[in-house]
Amino acid sequence: MSCPYSFFLRYEGGLKTTMTHYLALGNAVHLTLEKMFGSGPRFYPVWNVDEAIKFCLTEFNRMIEEDEIFVSYPQLKKAQADAAEMVARYYAQISRGEITSTPFGVETEFKLPIGNIEIVGKIDKIDKVAEGLIVIDYKTGAKKPDPWFFHRNLQFTAYYWACKELFGEYPIKVGWHHLRTGDVIYETRTEWDVDQLKRTIENVVKMSEQDIRFRSYQEAVCHWCSYSGFGHECDDQKLEAEILAKRA
Repeated sequence: MSCPYSFFLRYEGGLKTTMTHYLALGNAVHLTLEKMFGSGPRFYPVWNVDEAIKFCLTEFNRMIEEDEIFVSYPQLKKAQADAAEMVARYYAQISRGEITSTPFGVETEFKLPIGNIEIVGKIDKIDKVAEGLIVIDYKTGAKKPDPWFFHRNLQFTAYYWACKELFGEYPIKVGWHHLRTGDVIYETRTEWDVDQLKRTIENVVKMSEQDIRFRSYQEAVCHWCSYSGFGHECDDQKLEAEILAKRA
């Protein structure tokens, strides 16, 4: 779940973000880790590590070319090396038994009904152990999550809720798999967290129905997404007013 303002620009304003080589890298690695497990009902690796790396680099290069992404040669080579390293590290963790080679679910789609709407999404991976289910989300960013941010991250709360809807039980924990280091950082959720998420969604829906808008940042633009900085539209109040006028 991204910044509500970037969501507003994308889906109400119809403004597309600019693809970057960082996004292409993340997309290629995610797609590789999805495809390497084959298809259900029993997931297992169908490629060896060399095949997986080849697929990942092919997809990354295709995105760079098709989206005409400007990237310097050193940046391109570093991104390719990072992608290969992340895939190789993942395979090494499987071979050492640190992560399972037979997940319970891969790219599991879900729909969360609330009122007259549905929240839709996908869970990167679900593992099943004796104690119950574990939700895993892959992250390719340079930094590990801030504990405060991770504890309150609504994306993982939605995954926690989705497991209950799909399988009739909450997962015992949710995990942030930092692919650049191989570390898997775990957090827990409770029904209280789900209730808070539902309230948040209900409030957003009610505000939308009444044409009420609010800004999601404090004093400055976050500069995290491709709408901010570099001459893009983030925090452009004139553009926001135009979008709302068209909506009305």
